[in-house]
Amino acid sequence: MAGNDGRQALIDAAIGSIAERGAARTQPKDLTQTLGLSKSLVNFHFDGRDGLLAEAIATALERHVDELRTSVASAGATPMARLLAWIDSFLIWTAANPGMAAAVTFPEWVAAVPVPLNGATSRIAVANMARLDLLCSLIDEARGRDASGAASDRLDPVSQDGYPDICLWWLLDGAATAVANNPDHLDGIRATVRTHITSLLSA
Repeated sequence: MAGNDGRQALIDAAIGSIAERGAARTQPKDLTQTLGLSKSLVNFHFDGRDGLLAEAIATALERHVDELRTSVASAGATPMARLLAWIDSFLIWTAANPGMAAAVTFPEWVAAVPVPLNGATSRIAVANMARLDLLCSLIDEARGRDASGAASDRLDPVSQDGYPDICLWWLLDGAATAVANNPDHLDGIRATVRTHITSLLSA
């Protein structure tokens, strides 16, 4: 397997392992053995386990953000439909990738070093902010508000009913935790969240 092919195979294998088993149980020696690659490639390409896991998490999160954008774009022009499409995509991805969802939420638990190599830490932060910024924009659109500006400047706006929009994120975060722990309950949790969000934003 060529150098770049081996590197990508390691990333994809790490993504699959983290998604299914979690970051703590993902070990490079298991991945290289399954792929038939030398263990030295992990150090060569990623400077060790931390670098490989960080790269896998960054790549998975960037793909997830692309999926969210695609789902929103495919939902049409209705603000509420676009927001609900984001929610559906977010929860479906979480149910399918519980270990990765946990790693994305708590990347500092994954690596023993403060800043994994290859810029993966900053990529995780950028992608996480892009995900939140898209959500904030969709909430603003559903509220009939200006959707411009950074998410960090719009985390605490309060609607006419006095409901702070940051609470919507915590609602979704709680739903994601429930889905990750009980993937079989995805449909029921998703339906409940959709009902609450629609009610709150229509008030």
